[in-house]
Amino acid sequence: MGASPESSSSSKPRILFVDISARRGGAETSLDELVAALASRGKFDMAIATARADVASTCQVFHIPPVRLHRPSRLFAFLRSVAALIRARRALARVIRAFRPDIVHANGIAAVFALPRTRARIFWHVRDWPRRPYAVLAASRCNAAIAISRPVEDALRHVLPASLHSHIRLVENGIRLREFDEVRDHSNGTAVGMVAHLVPWKRHDLFINAAILLRDFRDAGGRPITWVIAGSDLFGEHADYVAALRKRIAAAGLAERFVWLEGRSAAEILPGLDLLVHPTDQEPFGRVICEAMAAGVPVVACNSAGSGAILLDGKTGFLFPKQVKSGKWKVVSGKWKVESGKWKVVSGKSSSLTAMALAIAERIRYALTHPSECAVVAAAAKAVVRDRYAIGRVADELTALYFVNNE
Repeated sequence: MGASPESSSSSKPRILFVDISARRGGAETSLDELVAALASRGKFDMAIATARADVASTCQVFHIPPVRLHRPSRLFAFLRSVAALIRARRALARVIRAFRPDIVHANGIAAVFALPRTRARIFWHVRDWPRRPYAVLAASRCNAAIAISRPVEDALRHVLPASLHSHIRLVENGIRLREFDEVRDHSNGTAVGMVAHLVPWKRHDLFINAAILLRDFRDAGGRPITWVIAGSDLFGEHADYVAALRKRIAAAGLAERFVWLEGRSAAEILPGLDLLVHPTDQEPFGRVICEAMAAGVPVVACNSAGSGAILLDGKTGFLFPKQVKSGKWKVVSGKWKVESGKWKVVSGKSSSLTAMALAIAERIRYALTHPSECAVVAAAAKAVVRDRYAIGRVADELTALYFVNNE
């Protein structure tokens, strides 16, 4: 598929990063941090072709049209995706002619589909769950499919034919490590937050149901919980979902106990939290989990997918199972209290509160009533994230991968 970096004997290898999202999410932030880490090593000439206006880069920037992929079942949205891909491909053809890269690093599957024919080696950074047949089409174009976590690597091996398994490489994602100042203010109680884009698969509904169950809870210091939801509907596609969440909170009489934050980064929000809750069981990696670990904020998360690969229950986090047997919990509405470490109903009738929400509430209750253990877990988590999930390690592993000759 073209020359390896060693073929550019008279100059440094040239890498073009391709990023076609118009909005900044975790994948885009991770790419910006990776580009900065690679630039600091001085081993490559680099440029980025991006649809974002807010890209912060020390290398050359080419602006291209954005692409938002939709499935064929959504016909009109799908046709818009095809038209956007055509526009982006034309723009990228001009960029590739101008920059003449040895390597093209595509940040996500849509970036792979937007690429024109090129003699450069193509690296697909797999940041979401791969799906047939799209993953097969993307991997067949690429020299390497770089999985950001072991669960994503496993998913690639499941969806790709055996003939493409040699393309799969595992480079666990990382974050830029920062020094955080503790700014926790307990005047309004203990802050328990969820930091995630407002999309259904993040499972804000479970977070809210756990809050309902803990409405009368007090932590070890006798403080109530202030619940924080931080995030945005990034592409403006989930207004009904957000409205339903707000309606659920209001119906439970907890509107004054919830704080909604938008337009602020995780790095700004996390130092003010006492506990981060990450309810989804579908996380490919879990960047915000690593950011919380680095900030010394203990995490309650699902023992599944990316979060289960990062955290160890009782060691570096507090995990609840993906599958919770409904028979383990008596699911009822009304008022709850905790006696001898177990939930006990004191009034109410049957309801639709899920067993998983009960499991999340139990892990929150445990963490906030065992402050010494919580501090030990947070300290261990901080050590792990600095040792295993620093962006410098990602840059080193990718540098080695770039220089491997194409077989």
